[in-house]
Amino acid sequence: MKKETLQVRGRRLFATVLASFMGILAFSLSAQAQLTKNYATTAVSHSTGAAFSGTFNVPDFANASDASESTAATLNAQTILLVLNNNSFVEIGFPANVPAGATVYIPVQDDTTQGLLSTLAGGTLGNLVTGLLGDQFIEVAVKNSTGTTLVTYSSQGNGQRNFTQGKFNIVKDANGQTYITFKASAGVNYSRIRITASTSGLVAASYQLKVQDAYYLSGTYDPCNPFVTTSIDATGITVGLLNGNGMPVKNAPAAIDTDTATHSTFGYGLATVGVGSSFSQDFYYSNLSKPGDQVKVKLRFPSSLLSANVLNTISFSAYRN
Repeated sequence: MKKETLQVRGRRLFATVLASFMGILAFSLSAQAQLTKNYATTAVSHSTGAAFSGTFNVPDFANASDASESTAATLNAQTILLVLNNNSFVEIGFPANVPAGATVYIPVQDDTTQGLLSTLAGGTLGNLVTGLLGDQFIEVAVKNSTGTTLVTYSSQGNGQRNFTQGKFNIVKDANGQTYITFKASAGVNYSRIRITASTSGLVAASYQLKVQDAYYLSGTYDPCNPFVTTSIDATGITVGLLNGNGMPVKNAPAAIDTDTATHSTFGYGLATVGVGSSFSQDFYYSNLSKPGDQVKVKLRFPSSLLSANVLNTISFSAYRN
């Protein structure tokens, strides 16, 4: 098994903000972790692009299991005449079952301006927008060692992410890299993952997804630098508001890049925020915190909002897993 040392620390923080402000966040934990990346190094299978099969070939499939995140397998999908549903896939495997409690990270990339991933990292907001982008979708199937599918996430429909077998998520790290993550429920054993990019419906609809090397983390606590990921969400937001203003939390990775000169920005402005609306940003540490750990959050507010007592509209919550 190819392994790579990664320095990490653990806790998840959830911030909900009911008004418009600019937030600069800096984190400090007294107990930190040095972790190792354990890659999926087996190329189990991939689509071959047989004529009229509805699948495209993936000639660079091995890049998804070569233990190098600088390379990627390229999944292409395009709806063409006579075949209205096209896809390509790559299936990768770990040498053994993923350990209980571990989260698998699948680094993925698509078009940064029009792709699905940035939308999906918006949590339930993705359900609104992907309804408009329904001709493009991603599926992730988790399988056991014999190839039996245990659970499948699809970005179509309501994009359900929580299942009895485990939980999927879409997150970004401090560099803006997007990950599809999966954490299995207790007693669920798996070692294979299939990632599929698909199109359907309109002729000429197309989608391309880059899949890098999936891994899980292992290791023990030791002084180090953090590995944190983030996602955003909102309630009380309409498609019209998204189309007119974009995502309600902008530049989310800037809140975890350890540079206090950069920040994520919440909100559209008080005039466009409906009663009961809320904006939120989640922060995920790869390990649980230790007793005595601290999280420090730095915020900046426009002076006009301070007079409106906006601090009473903010909440912070810490979650275990």
